[in-house]
Amino acid sequence: MPAIFSKNSVFTGVVDSYCVACSQHLRTQEDVLAHIQTTSHGDKLKSLGYFEKYKNDFIRKVKSVYFCEVCNVLFPTAAKVGLHITEQSHLEGKRSRVVKRTSDVIVFQDNVVISDNAWNGLVEDNCVLCDREFDDVVVHKAEHSHVINLIKGAVTFAPDSAIYRKLDKIYQCLNCNKIVAGNFTEHLASTEHKNAVICHNSGDENNQSDGHSVNEEAGEKSTDDEKPVTSTPNIDGKSLYTKPVQMKDKKPVAAPSVSKDVESFAGRHGLTINNDVVQCAQCPARIPATLRHVQEHVFGFKHQQNLSKNREKQSSDESKKMEKVNFEKYVTELTMCDSNGGILFIIINKQFCFKTSDLLGIVIFNNKLICQFCRVELLNHPNACRHIESAAHRDLLENCMVITSVENEFIRELRSDMFDCCCCARVESDWEDMLEHLKTPQHKKNKEESDRLLRILTEDMAAKQRSNQRFSNPLNFDHIFQREMLAMLLQMRRF
Repeated sequence: MPAIFSKNSVFTGVVDSYCVACSQHLRTQEDVLAHIQTTSHGDKLKSLGYFEKYKNDFIRKVKSVYFCEVCNVLFPTAAKVGLHITEQSHLEGKRSRVVKRTSDVIVFQDNVVISDNAWNGLVEDNCVLCDREFDDVVVHKAEHSHVINLIKGAVTFAPDSAIYRKLDKIYQCLNCNKIVAGNFTEHLASTEHKNAVICHNSGDENNQSDGHSVNEEAGEKSTDDEKPVTSTPNIDGKSLYTKPVQMKDKKPVAAPSVSKDVESFAGRHGLTINNDVVQCAQCPARIPATLRHVQEHVFGFKHQQNLSKNREKQSSDESKKMEKVNFEKYVTELTMCDSNGGILFIIINKQFCFKTSDLLGIVIFNNKLICQFCRVELLNHPNACRHIESAAHRDLLENCMVITSVENEFIRELRSDMFDCCCCARVESDWEDMLEHLKTPQHKKNKEESDRLLRILTEDMAAKQRSNQRFSNPLNFDHIFQREMLAMLLQMRRF
């Protein structure tokens, strides 16, 4: 159940939902999404508010029922609500509702501040969530595996604003951003921990593990170089930081030259440097020439999205350059052979080996013969024989095009909206979809198996000096059709 549903006073089941505020039955999640965006729902929710006695527990009362937004549970009486709010599951859910990200820090209950490094499990040069060391903080935070571990890493809220993670036999205290291997209860009672909580509440910059002053994170600016900054940032009207910082006199500083690290990183990711400014042609954007700013841009959502779009465009451009040749002109040698299992194989140009059924486009699905090229079901044996020998089916095979612009692959264009990978007996209606298919692990596995069979059959034929029927242009498929039909019928009897 999406959290946004319960936050909008929607009681949700497996399929159906019910808006407590509007007394309306919603049949699907799409209905819920549409409903909670209506003006009438927003107005009712705003006028309803929370039940005064339990407003800090996110309980709403509508007529004679009480709804817990945290747990998605309904109660008939206030007495049962009183019992529910003491349950551990509710307390955990409630606390998670009052945790939010503000600027570069995590704020709990509007007054407890956790540094971004601590929230990400980064203690010195080690990530406790990924259980490994890292070289670059920005790069590691952007890694998909780290993000997944961050989301999976459960956080526990203890009394007195303590927040920690339990990882195997150790604890990470997020208030102190410290690993505790011994008695964690003793750590929570220690002066060190209590001071850390107090310092984070007051915003003491010396306890910010990110290495930036609190006033820098809050974005404070002084209008008088000789006066201390005393403005206090706040969230929901409550002060986060109170300690003033004396601003030093501003002195002109020469523009720093671009470091070798920045040049190297920018070059590896296709960025250019001009007049001590890094430029990204993908986005386009001008980026300050610091390693942190360049890395944040490269691993940022906008840049990654633009890269993906450009790759798609490049793939589209490649598809326009697709080279192909007529099947009859492409095939210079075609050999049929039997495997030990009685399955017929076709070897094309001594390079590709396929089951003849895959070449013909005939597959068995749910004990039925299907022609995936003509997109028809072959209901019975006589009908299957007639279809394979039909002019329409044979014309489709004999006049198809073989794509030659993809190396070491046998891909046919049967029609403008039908591309066939013989190796996998896979048909795609779009060329870009076929290109994506060729990258899949399943195709690579099938290709390896096809190459292995080619070597085995070739060696077997050479060893036994078998005589095989060969077809030269113009191709005659009669022999292939007749033998393949017998093999398909035998295969049908096995089911």
